[in-house]
Amino acid sequence: MATGKELPKSTKDSEETFDIHCSPCSDKGTIKEAKKLCVDCGSYLCDTCLQYHKQFPALKLHQIVDKSHPGSIHAVTGAQTDRCAVHPGRIIDKYCIDHGEICCEACITIKHRSCVNVDNLSNAANGIRDSQKHKDTKEGLYNVIKRISQNKEKFVNTIACLDQKKDSILKDIDAFQDKLINGIKELADVSRKEVVSNHAERVKTVQSDIRELETVLSVAEDSVMDVCASGLNDAQVLINCKNAKKVITDVGTVVEALSNNQDQSDFYYSFDKTLADNISGMKSLGILNDENDLPYFAKRYKSVNVNCSEVNAICVFENGTFAFVDCVSESITRLNSDYAIIDQLTLDGHPVSLCVTGPQEVALALRDEKKVQFILCDRILSVGNSFKIPQICTGLGYDSYSGHLYICSGAKWRWNESGRVDVYKKSGTLVKTYERDNIGIQIFSSPKHICIASNAIYVADSNNGLIALKKDGDKSWTFTDRKLKSAWGVCLLSETQLLVTGINSNNVLHITNDGKEICEFLGAGESLNKPFTVVFDRLNSRIMVGCRSGVITVYTLSRPPRTGHSNYTLLNIHSIIRSLNKI
Repeated sequence: MATGKELPKSTKDSEETFDIHCSPCSDKGTIKEAKKLCVDCGSYLCDTCLQYHKQFPALKLHQIVDKSHPGSIHAVTGAQTDRCAVHPGRIIDKYCIDHGEICCEACITIKHRSCVNVDNLSNAANGIRDSQKHKDTKEGLYNVIKRISQNKEKFVNTIACLDQKKDSILKDIDAFQDKLINGIKELADVSRKEVVSNHAERVKTVQSDIRELETVLSVAEDSVMDVCASGLNDAQVLINCKNAKKVITDVGTVVEALSNNQDQSDFYYSFDKTLADNISGMKSLGILNDENDLPYFAKRYKSVNVNCSEVNAICVFENGTFAFVDCVSESITRLNSDYAIIDQLTLDGHPVSLCVTGPQEVALALRDEKKVQFILCDRILSVGNSFKIPQICTGLGYDSYSGHLYICSGAKWRWNESGRVDVYKKSGTLVKTYERDNIGIQIFSSPKHICIASNAIYVADSNNGLIALKKDGDKSWTFTDRKLKSAWGVCLLSETQLLVTGINSNNVLHITNDGKEICEFLGAGESLNKPFTVVFDRLNSRIMVGCRSGVITVYTLSRPPRTGHSNYTLLNIHSIIRSLNKI
């Protein structure tokens, strides 16, 4: 923004006075009268500096106006200076109404030359401040800021929760470690006692043998003394010899018996290596578990009679209100957070699906009319823009990150159209199509509802089951099961878990994001009559199921209490537990 510096009537370094002086010269300490204003640079220029300014190719396209240009003495506020990203140097001064894009003259010539409704940006912007579009944009920004604040608060709380759980897990690990160490110490104490006891028994046995040997040694030595004694008559010598022979026999028998006793010095200890082998084969004391992997359980909260023929699709707004469509009565109805009807709008078509596309906007799939219709959800429901598609429209999903609509279309069972998923901008411009896999086989037959995850797309196909695609178009998997007849509605519970309805099996199945069944979530006992749709109310941790009966059934979700230690399951190694249980 340029600002003309007003000088006092007398200037020490100059005999002349000017209302506005040259900006570059002023920066060098020289006072010269400004003749022109460069709107892009925001600088006032004298004749000399203007010539220098024109010499640079990058500056030739800058907007030069007279210094007396309205509003230029203190600030230029009305001039448009934003540059085109496609054609640098060109000012954005055009608006293509057909595409809803702001652009430069070169863009109009190259990209929008076939467009009929093109206007100057200043004309298109006339009255923008008082328009509904400006109001909606501001409200949208406020809602985005609110969401950012809410998410930031949520993430801060998540960190605090993680810190608490980390501390709890570390305490559990320390306790488990102490239990194992104490158990091992007690086992070692038992082993020591066994060794000491066995050693004492062996020593006692050997000492007994020593005492017995000492006894027979004494007998043998006495016999030697008798045989070797002098001064005895021959008869006595004969007697002593006979007695000595008996001593030799008896003592020899005892010595032989003692010699054949077990060698008590064979004293060893064999360790049970089961414990050591198990520990050496472990990478840690347990495994970390993700709470998102825990299954949900549903408990009926209430059944809401919404006075309609069918509930074909339901969507949830961020403020806790809801909307649903009825194909038979050709209407959209809005409910408050207590499931009471707020208002209703009759449509010019047959809605079979809807999704939230903005803070106060939904998109409807008008099946037979082959049209996507936007509905504004302000104080009252009102019809917004729309665009046509080539085939019948059977399902809608919105990717808030890319701002794209994913549209299921076509059906073989009635319209004999090939099923596919088209990706559109909200303006109605086709971005891409998912129709065949990487070997050319048709992916869909009769696609119905669709939900969009951060890195995947899930489509309920009434003929082919639940189909998962990567966003690049590669098919990840297809889920089919005898319990699932005519897949119709689908929603995400988390990035790892989904729900899918079977319109002819009258049930809801719980599926993982890799195509594995967790359980039949809602079965025959719930008496669901043609469940067209299921949606997750994350704010209240509830799901809503819409059926042909004109009733919305609401269920409260819960997860089983985690057993073990917080989010860390400590391994109960059987050999360790058996060892510890011996204590």
